[in-house]
Amino acid sequence: MEALAKTTHAVPVIFAGKAEGNFDIYLQEKIAKLGLTERAMFIGKITNEQKIAHYAKSLGVVYPPFDEDYGYVTLEGMLASKPVITCQDSGGPLEFIRHRETGLIVEPTANALAAAMDEIWQNRSWAKQLGKAAYEHYQNLDISWSNVLSKLLA
Repeated sequence: MEALAKTTHAVPVIFAGKAEGNFDIYLQEKIAKLGLTERAMFIGKITNEQKIAHYAKSLGVVYPPFDEDYGYVTLEGMLASKPVITCQDSGGPLEFIRHRETGLIVEPTANALAAAMDEIWQNRSWAKQLGKAAYEHYQNLDISWSNVLSKLLA
């Protein structure tokens, strides 16, 4: 939320998924306090079809977890031909994203995330190039069950 508040452009962000406990209430209060009610949209739990539709309409994917073990969101973004913004301490996503080739890897600060969102927002043709490269990189990784099984059984 703090990163979104620091963007210089009116970058909108859609948050999908269900927050645990009362965390969603905290987030809604934070959005109101930061004046982001028009730009930060929480859509809760969604179907795979809805997720695909949101990815298709998006300019990029922001996924800055701390020390994530794998990061399916990263792979989903790449499959949707979208650049992924992640952080230097995000763990699993760093295995897939190439800085300034398939997405952006930034410091885990609100200022750095804001700058990355602004850069993607301002340079839409470059964002599309990054997304295309992300998709191609995903395909080259050959992430498939048949490949995993053949390596495990070898």
